[in-house]
Amino acid sequence: MEYKTEFSFPLSEELLKTLGIDEDTAFETYYEDGRIRVRVLDDEELEDEFDDTEDEAVDEEDDDIDLSLPEKCVLCPNFCWHCKKCTIDI
Repeated sequence: MEYKTEFSFPLSEELLKTLGIDEDTAFETYYEDGRIRVRVLDDEELEDEFDDTEDEAVDEEDDDIDLSLPEKCVLCPNFCWHCKKCTIDI
């Protein structure tokens, strides 16, 4: 059985404004030392992340890659390249 998890945390408008968070803000999440850590990615880090991902994709010769995937899926952080499926059940 496959488990999917999604967390949501309400943030006040004041905190969102202070931190500069809006709908276009990208986050990095990871698990470390018994905690789920979330941090905001700045534009430079986000570009580096996509550049690294593109470099890895070019380096790998995988005949199973579906080139017909919509661009929004290819760029989405919720798309799993291992199983070639969305990790969010929308």
